Amino acid sequence: MTDEEAVASLMDGAIKGHGRLDVMVANAGVGRPRPLLEMDLEEWRSVTSVNLDGVFLCTRHAGRVMSAAGGGVIVNMCSITAFSGFPMLAHYAAAKAGVRSLTQTAAVELRDAGVRVNCVCPGFVGTDMVESSKPQFEEMLGLEDFDAAIEAKQGRYGTAEEVARLAVFLASERSAFSTGGAFTLDGGATASLL
Repeated sequence: MTDEEAVASLMDGAIKGHGRLDVMVANAGVGRPRPLLEMDLEEWRSVTSVNLDGVFLCTRHAGRVMSAAGGGVIVNMCSITAFSGFPMLAHYAAAKAGVRSLTQTAAVELRDAGVRVNCVCPGFVGTDMVESSKPQFEEMLGLEDFDAAIEAKQGRYGTAEEVARLAVFLASERSAFSTGGAFTLDGGATASLL
């Protein structure tokens, strides 16, 4: 995701293998919980380079290919942290807010070329990344049970399948009039202050 030549090669490989590129989903992401005041520039850049720079590279390269071909769909993976901060994730949240804005700007710039661009903003999903971060969150935030805290906020963890279904919907003709959207998938977490 952070190597421009590798991203360009990925797009070229899709075209060579399938004749065209209709859909691109930018779904790589990393998160390394760390208090903002203890975070150094290297830690900041290691997260933002994948989570924002990588999405930029994928969006730009896919957008060029799709524009030349007369259309396509780009779906960027974002997060509910694009709408509000989350302790220990300043780098992650800032990158995801950037993805949301990048998605909206790309949607406007690429609309006339027939390219739709949307992003999916999940809450906490039961992934390996979340699972491996639980002990750090519990320690750093003084939580006895991170799972209980998440369940209190969004009811339960989302599933990768639910995220994939929304991405497939956005990639399909069923969402043909949707571009520039940031679609939350969070059990209502961003809808409530409590």
